[in-house]
Amino acid sequence: MRRAVPLILLCAFAAGCGGGRSATDTFAQEQTAACAKVQQRLAVIKRPSVTSQASNAARKRESAALQRYALKVDRALLAGLSDLRAVEAPKSLAPVQKQWLAAVDAALKARLRLDTAPAKQLRKASRAELKTRRAANSLAGKLGIANGCTLTY
Repeated sequence: MRRAVPLILLCAFAAGCGGGRSATDTFAQEQTAACAKVQQRLAVIKRPSVTSQASNAARKRESAALQRYALKVDRALLAGLSDLRAVEAPKSLAPVQKQWLAAVDAALKARLRLDTAPAKQLRKASRAELKTRRAANSLAGKLGIANGCTLTY
């Protein structure tokens, strides 16, 4: 069964971002704000309701609705990459930011493949998605935005 809980960008301000004015702190704040923009776009996507005691036909309709919802979320996340790319990193963080953006792109594409994978390939797609998401989250930690802009459930 497809995951009902989509990946989202968790966009709360990172701990410690409010006090400093260094280029790194400013970057972390701007990147977190870009993540918040994406999060706001995700919030308007209505999640279909699911009943606990439904007939087989109703379950099939709900499953199809949840899959359509997951695809909408996937597409919104991929479209949100332009917001993340728009944030200019300080020179010292620019190479890591470039790697992070590539890792986020790979993770979101892996998520899309997972959400569209046939039943026989779910396990493989799930492992690939987890691996790419962990890589993106690790790079977010190196950028100092791990608490403000990570891929998570």
